[in-house]
Amino acid sequence: MSPSPLVEPLFFRRLLKETVWGGHRLAPWLGETPFFDGPVGESWELSDVTGQESVVMGGAHDGKTLHALLEKHRENLMGLASLSADGRFPLLVKFLEAEKDLSVQVHPADDSAPNGQGKTECWYFLDAEPKAEVICGLKKGTLREEFSAVASESEIETFLTRQPISSGDFLFVPAGQVHAIRPGVLLCEIQQTSDITYRLYDWGRVGLNGEMRETHIAQALEVIDFHSSPSVPIQPVLSAGALPEGWTSAPLADDKHFRISLWSGEYGANFSTDARPRIHIVIAGQAQLQSHGVDRAVKPGDTFLIPAASQGYFLEPLESCTLLEAVPA
Repeated sequence: MSPSPLVEPLFFRRLLKETVWGGHRLAPWLGETPFFDGPVGESWELSDVTGQESVVMGGAHDGKTLHALLEKHRENLMGLASLSADGRFPLLVKFLEAEKDLSVQVHPADDSAPNGQGKTECWYFLDAEPKAEVICGLKKGTLREEFSAVASESEIETFLTRQPISSGDFLFVPAGQVHAIRPGVLLCEIQQTSDITYRLYDWGRVGLNGEMRETHIAQALEVIDFHSSPSVPIQPVLSAGALPEGWTSAPLADDKHFRISLWSGEYGANFSTDARPRIHIVIAGQAQLQSHGVDRAVKPGDTFLIPAASQGYFLEPLESCTLLEAVPA
């Protein structure tokens, strides 16, 4: 017997992660109680990373992994969208809190990743403390030779570009760009499905195990794009026209890997999938989601996946509601 069509919205169990740079705001914001006592740095909301696949929560597919559904219902789930280079769902969604600095790091592009699957990412800042900043690129004119001489030492800071960050900012971080998230921010990260990180500099600290964390200088120097311009945060401006009446939107990124938009709605409206899966991440307000037997209220922190074969779904804000939309290429 062939599997029944996959058309209904999918919700997933989140995976909280303890990190040396995490804090204690993210879990309460999500309404979660961690199973560990340390700082929470990340919550993975939707993942098909090998060994860390998201598990469906509720509905007809409760308990199944995203990857298992992909193997059985690829056409229904993906439509015209492509899988990752290693045959995975192409996007990973997570929330992140930085109470301390993340390492200065870089991710490979598709053509330089070991498995052909690079890691371009983007950040939407849910909250940023006064004077918060990020590192997002090397200073113009930085040469590989001079940078490699200090890449693992504190002198690396003289080559890094810093940008102030405010709540509501959006930042696109292409693969190959040296970057670091600095303290005092809570954000949503949308990225290619990859967990490859090459760490350059970790501020001289030890990890959760009390030992210095590993660096990957040689690998990092091979994938850094020394010609790319530093990323600059944008503050989205919502406008009417692209969505149904009562809804406004702002385009955030249109990359070869994904399209990201910000939506805000006041009234109930029907939406179509345009033959591609849609991921929605609620960041403010609440709404009622209705589609193929699902009738569920969604709130800040909720992430759900609309399969390409869904054809349509209905969202009715219970109060002014703001969401991120992510569509794989």
